[in-house]
Amino acid sequence: MLLQPFRGRLTNGALSISTLHRNLVALGATGLVVAVASIVLRFSRKTSRSRAESRPLHLSRSGSAFYAVNPINVVRDRVVIAMVGLPARGKSYMSKAIIRYLNFIGCPAKNFNAGNKRRNKGLAGTGAAFFGSGNAEAKRAREAMAMETLDDLLAWLQSVECGSACGIFDATNTTVARRQAVMRRCAQEDPPVQLVFFESICDDDAMLQNNYRMKLANEDYVGAEAAKALADFKERVAAYEAVYETIADDEADTCFADDNCAEHGGVGGVQAAATGGRVAAERDADARDQGDGASGADGDGQGGGDGRSEGGRVGETARKSPLPLHYVKTINAGRKLVSKECEGHVLTHALTLLQSIHLVPRRIAIVLAGQSHNDAQGIRGGDTPLSSAGLKYARAACQLALDKLAAAAETPTSTGASASASLPANAPTASPPSTATAPAAAAAAATAAAPVVLTGTLQRYVQMAALLEPRAQLVLNLKPLNELCFGALEGLRCGKLQDSFPLEYAARLADKLNYRYPGVGGESYTDMIIQLRDVVLAIERTRADVIVVCDVAAARVLLGYFQGIPHADIPEIEIEQGVIELARSHSGFSCTHTRVDVGTANSFVKR
Repeated sequence: MLLQPFRGRLTNGALSISTLHRNLVALGATGLVVAVASIVLRFSRKTSRSRAESRPLHLSRSGSAFYAVNPINVVRDRVVIAMVGLPARGKSYMSKAIIRYLNFIGCPAKNFNAGNKRRNKGLAGTGAAFFGSGNAEAKRAREAMAMETLDDLLAWLQSVECGSACGIFDATNTTVARRQAVMRRCAQEDPPVQLVFFESICDDDAMLQNNYRMKLANEDYVGAEAAKALADFKERVAAYEAVYETIADDEADTCFADDNCAEHGGVGGVQAAATGGRVAAERDADARDQGDGASGADGDGQGGGDGRSEGGRVGETARKSPLPLHYVKTINAGRKLVSKECEGHVLTHALTLLQSIHLVPRRIAIVLAGQSHNDAQGIRGGDTPLSSAGLKYARAACQLALDKLAAAAETPTSTGASASASLPANAPTASPPSTATAPAAAAAAATAAAPVVLTGTLQRYVQMAALLEPRAQLVLNLKPLNELCFGALEGLRCGKLQDSFPLEYAARLADKLNYRYPGVGGESYTDMIIQLRDVVLAIERTRADVIVVCDVAAARVLLGYFQGIPHADIPEIEIEQGVIELARSHSGFSCTHTRVDVGTANSFVKR
């Protein structure tokens, strides 16, 4: 109140001398002191704020480290997966899926294909006669190339410095003799590796014919006439069928480690023999103490001399212990799954993936979330609704996603039902158009074609899900799909991290994948990858089309998986506003992006 006469005019410099004199007289001496003190205090606070904003700040890191640690990089688990099965049974498809998923979760994984080894040696285009069981020379060449491929795998597996790793031996491995050779070779590794056979069996004729057609695209049939190429390939399959032996529990009963095996022979056999000799010697000493000459060294020869023979028997038993057999059988692309003694960190993840993947055609649309109110003001994080520009973009992007999925679902063999959908004007409360006049089959087809919507729990996601809900068969709000949490830096204005928190800025710049934002709830990209594993598996399991609404960080992680992008490159993936469409292909997922220029999407593309 004391400063009321001065308000506005002091700051504008428009207070005349006479007016100032009248106001000072009115205030008196006490009022003058209070007024001046108030002005000084306000100036001091303003100056303090200015200095605070310009002074670098430091956050306590006592409760959390700068970087996240992925458990799979700590647990040592080295695994060899040896594929088993006739050609065109989905072995390469399955191995590529496992490689993609393991690399995504941070486990180094690599495929070693025996067919590629053959082609690299100049044997591409080899006819079916090369694969016949009666061709002894070709058989020796095939075996040599297969074991050379396995040696390459084992050398790579042992070169991984720490944590878990998995190599896939992608070959037919259709005979017991070949599999036993693989078992003996892997048993020689030190440190040891775990070997598991993955057998792919397929007796679905329609699936086989489709697989045969896809095989004609490989390097063996470049430039060949389709009919002749198909006939040659089927002849090759018949040659493998003639000697094919499916995996059986008893096939390892006759498989023993070589003497130089690190696990079951070599040093172990010598130690066992020494142990046997020591036991016999102790027994003889006890017998002498008891005065039993018949059992002593000078008796009937069953004393010390028998110690050597007993040691030999113990060592022989150690060497002759059968090697363990671990296997997984998948029938008709995962319709049935059988596993035997498959344990460990890596195999648990691989089996979980095999239970999720399928060959049903479908598409996945990733829609970048619209601009929120905080986003419009350049403020990190928070949970505010869509801005006006964000809502415009959300309508356009959601409509585009629905249109693209509907167009892809329309095939020449459809029942005539159109899966096309359009957003009503009041989408959040609107109902889908009546299908009372449509045939029951068409209504069922339209329902089956409706997508599943996955999104986060923040307000902007809920608003966008409401735009899609009338045309979706299911909407799931999942916390792992929320944007990366900035922890104690939530609310910081964009561009202020380097000036205000230089240590945090430098730490993030050094390792964007593992850098974890400070404070309660602060996350890293590694944290997001771990959290989104279940979401990825849910998308893989879904038979219908899927629409994912998310912000930049989650979109990067999902693209990193579906596109097989190296782990360390995920934080650098460029994300533009619009719709990213993924479609399954033989080698994985193809990707197309359609930009939406209406309104504004999330702008923190450089996070």
